[in-house]
Amino acid sequence: MKAWKIFTLSLKMIFGNLPQVMKITLVPALIGFAFLIGYMAILGISTSQLSGVESGSGAIGGGAAFGGFLLMLVLVMIALWVIVAWHRFVLLAEYPTGWIPTVRFDRILSYAGHAILLGLLSFVIVLPVGLLMGVTASAAPVAGMVLMVLIILALNVIIFRLSPILPAAAIAKPLKMKEAWEATKGADGTILLLLIILSGFQFVLQFALSLLVVIPVLGLLIMPVGLLISALINVSILTTLYGHFIEGRDL
Repeated sequence: MKAWKIFTLSLKMIFGNLPQVMKITLVPALIGFAFLIGYMAILGISTSQLSGVESGSGAIGGGAAFGGFLLMLVLVMIALWVIVAWHRFVLLAEYPTGWIPTVRFDRILSYAGHAILLGLLSFVIVLPVGLLMGVTASAAPVAGMVLMVLIILALNVIIFRLSPILPAAAIAKPLKMKEAWEATKGADGTILLLLIILSGFQFVLQFALSLLVVIPVLGLLIMPVGLLISALINVSILTTLYGHFIEGRDL
């Protein structure tokens, strides 16, 4: 079953290369955490305010909200730094030489641009379909719910078929959406099953984390690790799709 092979290979990428995982993710994660703590400390913001919950001192003001927007941009760039480094490690055997992965601004910006293109495409698809779904839901709620699930699955299959353009951007081997679409022709069933497997795994992982987070100290240590593994699995699946469908690698 190809979908299961893609999923398990993505897991092996992570757990079979733990030293490289640490070298690629640890320092960027600490930098991102430092930015977050610094933002909260400078503005005197509590964790409840940061999550948008009202507190006795009032909601976050406009200046702090703008600062939060800038913080989000910084955290996104740090995440892309890690993602690009991981793609390049797996696809180009570009091993980290130290505890600070190489910052490739051109690849990070290219990756961000291609991700935005996929986001815009999703919006263009969802907008008219969403209007149809709204009409259907108002006339027949059950049919509307079924239609919504089918649309979400179809949209995810489309995006996953086009997703090889992202690893391609990371390794500086430009790939057009049309080329990615043609390379993944006939893989709709595989990708759909992969999405189901991934969704099930993520649900189980998040459920386990929610149980462990209540444990003092241990919960605080495990939660970031779990979230990192969750994110890396998604990125590794994109890497595997590129390697198999674009480069013709065996699973």
